[in-house]
Amino acid sequence: MLGLGIDLVDIDDVTASLQRFGDRFTGRVFTPEELAQGRAPRWLACCFAAKEAALKSFSGAGPSLAGLSLRSLALVAGESGGRPVLRLGEGAAQAAQAAGLAQLDVEVSVTGHHALAVAVASFEL
Repeated sequence: MLGLGIDLVDIDDVTASLQRFGDRFTGRVFTPEELAQGRAPRWLACCFAAKEAALKSFSGAGPSLAGLSLRSLALVAGESGGRPVLRLGEGAAQAAQAAGLAQLDVEVSVTGHHALAVAVASFEL
């Protein structure tokens, strides 16, 4: 079974959230690993879009993945500047294993105003 998720984030919305809520916003949405890679709105919009796309790709996998939070996933830069990788935190990894997740791929694209992410989750039947 395959799951597909897509998300589009307006970078100006991320900028506004950073200005209005600051650490409250970043602490609720992003992992320390993501924040260590940068706090620029452009990067954070990519992280947000990738996480949302991944969560959407899990939607048909059953209740074990339904309760995952944005902080249970982390977008990290790929090796040598390669494509980014979405890592699952410990609890998310256990839930994904229980749901039969075999592979999760994410692709991110960014323009001057938007970050777009597509996630494909492959589940063992």
